[in-house]
Amino acid sequence: MAKTSKKIKDNLVHYAIYTIIAFILLSSALSFWNRYVTYDTRSIIEKTERTKMLVKGIKEDLIKNINLSVNAYANSRNENILAPFNQVVAVKDSVFSQLESHLKAQGFEPMKLTVVKTAFNNYTREAKVIIDSVKNGKTVGAIEMLKRFEFPADQQYHDFAGEVLQYENEIEAHAKSDYDWSIADQCYHSDYSDNPKCPHTGYCF
Repeated sequence: MAKTSKKIKDNLVHYAIYTIIAFILLSSALSFWNRYVTYDTRSIIEKTERTKMLVKGIKEDLIKNINLSVNAYANSRNENILAPFNQVVAVKDSVFSQLESHLKAQGFEPMKLTVVKTAFNNYTREAKVIIDSVKNGKTVGAIEMLKRFEFPADQQYHDFAGEVLQYENEIEAHAKSDYDWSIADQCYHSDYSDNPKCPHTGYCF
């Protein structure tokens, strides 16, 4: 009887030890997973914000600076005014390349970007023709070209930008949802579950 009792006690001790080890391993795995989700979410959000910035920059920076530089130069013939145009020419290929890379990595069909990129390159070349005309003293002809000078794919750009921004916002929302779930789970399993900040901010670790 005594041997049986001792055996039961030994089994209970072993069971308790194994249970504690299992909880420690589970806790470590959950902690690792939560930290991975946190890092991954931040990385995703950084990429979506960068993608949105590049898309908006096509209109707000590249096209705008070309238009302002060409019009101002045709009216003043001041070479310094061409600095923004020259800057656009220097960075445009990099901008479109980065944007294409981000979109492909996110699974977005880049065909509409190709349409915008082709139109933008044509716009840049037309701007250069106007600038060269002014430099060669053909101001009257340059002014006539300016009357028809506009980005040829404005609607295509707006359609493309709208789709991309919606797509990026959906990626962001999904990543934040995973993050919130991860933080809520971590709060639940941690000693910080009584912290009122846990359910709202997630800063419980």
